[in-house]
Amino acid sequence: MKFSTSLLTNFVSVGQSSFLESKFSIEEIKSVVWHCGGDKAPGPNGYTFKILKANWDSIGKDIIRFVKYFESTGSLAEGCNSSNITLIPKVSDPLTLRLKNLSRILKCFHISSGLKVKFFKSCLFGVGVTKATLCDTAQVLGCLHGEFPFSYLGIPVGANMALKKNWMLVLDKISSKLSSWKATSLSFGGRLTLIKTVLDSLPTYYMSLFKAPLGIIKQLDKIRRRFLWGGSELKKKIHWVEWSKVIAPKSEGGLGVGSLFAQNISLLIKWWWRIMNDKGSL
Repeated sequence: MKFSTSLLTNFVSVGQSSFLESKFSIEEIKSVVWHCGGDKAPGPNGYTFKILKANWDSIGKDIIRFVKYFESTGSLAEGCNSSNITLIPKVSDPLTLRLKNLSRILKCFHISSGLKVKFFKSCLFGVGVTKATLCDTAQVLGCLHGEFPFSYLGIPVGANMALKKNWMLVLDKISSKLSSWKATSLSFGGRLTLIKTVLDSLPTYYMSLFKAPLGIIKQLDKIRRRFLWGGSELKKKIHWVEWSKVIAPKSEGGLGVGSLFAQNISLLIKWWWRIMNDKGSL
């Protein structure tokens, strides 16, 4: 099939034709490279245009030589403008594949470090998934499945600590430490010492992480007051001194028992203070 060159005169002028047939200038080549996206790679070696631009003084001459070669021969070097294709195994559940890969990575970690992850002793928890999916996933890894809330290092995870029921463990522990026979067998000084050394330390772990509801604070104070004056749930004793004076510092005429509410706020503010003064603490 033949085409008449006269047809091109309707589309391309003599000046445009001369421009299209002219040689590539160094400025044009550099301009094209600079207009290409930085994340794109022209070849299979993975070197992106961002790298080419950053090292133009070193490899710019090679790129210009490559373009000139194409200009004179009309062919590209082998491998240029090629693509690498990766075949991903087709699975019905991509999550299963990722879990198996995770298991392989942990096994490699075991081989390299000597530290073995015992899946049969591990427990898997799911967020935003059905129980059936959680069970199937745990079966793939060969571990147990759990539900929220759960206890980790004595702290409930996933529980709403604004609810009183999630603080019952603290109340039960303190109540068990304050059996009625201890209150009657100890002197006033002994009970005061026990409150300071034992009772105040029990809720500290919780209070350093969660803000206790006011109802819990009142219940804890009630237990401390009752024990201090030698009373019990069945037998009341007279409280000879107002509680606000008991918890006041000794310098202010109190017994130095301390306020649980103030202790709770102080422990929580400690984290804020650390973050503000130590930027790398997180």
